[in-house]
Amino acid sequence: MGIELLSNLSSKIISLIQEKNVSEAEFYGKFDDIIQVEITSNGVGKIVSRSIGKYALRIAIGKRIGLTYSENIDEKSIPNIVDKAISITKTAPEDEKWPGFPKGYSGKGGLKVYDKDLASITPESLVKFLGEVIDTSIDSARKAGALEAVVTRGYLWIVCSSIYIENSYGDSISGSSTALSIYYNIYVRNKEGDTAYPFIIQVRSLDRDKIFNKVVETAKLAVKFIGAKPIDSGKYQLLIMPEVHGELVETVFSPAVSAYSIQRNRSPLKDKVGEQIFSEDITIYDDPHMDYGFGSRPFDDEGIMTTSKPLVDNGVFENIVYDHYTASIEGKKSTGNAVRRRLNSVPTPAPLNIVFKAKNTEDLESMINMIKKGIIVYGVIGSWMSNPVNGAIQATITHGLYVENGEIKYPVKGVVMGGNYYNYLKQDLIALGKDIVNYAHIYAIPILVDNVPIAGK
Repeated sequence: MGIELLSNLSSKIISLIQEKNVSEAEFYGKFDDIIQVEITSNGVGKIVSRSIGKYALRIAIGKRIGLTYSENIDEKSIPNIVDKAISITKTAPEDEKWPGFPKGYSGKGGLKVYDKDLASITPESLVKFLGEVIDTSIDSARKAGALEAVVTRGYLWIVCSSIYIENSYGDSISGSSTALSIYYNIYVRNKEGDTAYPFIIQVRSLDRDKIFNKVVETAKLAVKFIGAKPIDSGKYQLLIMPEVHGELVETVFSPAVSAYSIQRNRSPLKDKVGEQIFSEDITIYDDPHMDYGFGSRPFDDEGIMTTSKPLVDNGVFENIVYDHYTASIEGKKSTGNAVRRRLNSVPTPAPLNIVFKAKNTEDLESMINMIKKGIIVYGVIGSWMSNPVNGAIQATITHGLYVENGEIKYPVKGVVMGGNYYNYLKQDLIALGKDIVNYAHIYAIPILVDNVPIAGK
């Protein structure tokens, strides 16, 4: 239904635009069927279902390009939207580098990004499923030693999205996907004190085993963080767990491989293609063709087929990611990495699924045994203060475990980790872990790093 509605809307808009003095146009529409479930300390709260249709319209008049955005999908609004887009475009400055809108839409066939079970789940089944998640979380925390365990405020989202893209050259493409996000805090207490630890999962399919395994793991971990305290400032070894590692990758590394950043001298990887930037044991792919990968998609946000490619191969920086505009500046073709952060912004290039494929990896127990004096980092806040321009890391550890000579001593919180991400994965790297866990579209592994400055008490 969503694609049909967007297609009809786009056809009328493009048709009207072609009657005007407009060089070219591009319609990008999105229709979301959303189920939102509130999680409270009393269990499952209210359920809200809604559908949201919206679209962006980009047009070009010569070298002037304008963009307008609307959440009004009533056909009666079309003339006003078109007039507004033309008005915006006529007053826009000329862009001498403008290559025109992309042509020749296509997508990767057979890619699984839509889960029928997730899309068709009934409210009754959803309440039952979420109730099982909450009960499992509480029971697991109590079995791990909590005298009290409560799931505090959070949410569950299911989003079934339809995308439709069309241009004035006669190209069109569409697709649908599903996504499930769950977030809540589990509060735990025993004789030593209390704490809270977040449960977060983002998946494209109703993978019950993956979800419940993480529920149990999170609850057990929560109990371990009771009584956390700061440690002295100094240099420490850090065992950075996959989700925290993924957060750092998203903040520091992902922007650095984008042609948008590189062309604006906002990346430490400028002029580094072909150079060794990480350990030889590290290979990192942009792989948007993983079935049910959280960032997987058959085509990008400009209708261009996505591509699987190494960003880093055996430590060597191999590929920059491009959209149509940034590729044209260098006389290249788009790599199918155009991403619209919001519908009211223009596409820019970004990796879609960042996937670590390391060699000579270790299991978690072996990595812990390697630690002489350090912290296992399970949670941070403030990672956005890290710097993608030079790779500098800054984040406050909220959930950590202090380790001496391979033995976990006590929980740690409230200290700031520093250092540089590129040093983490090269000269300061001790070991790479086996376990791959996704932080949204980042599929990261644990890393054990030496000489990390910690600002503590």
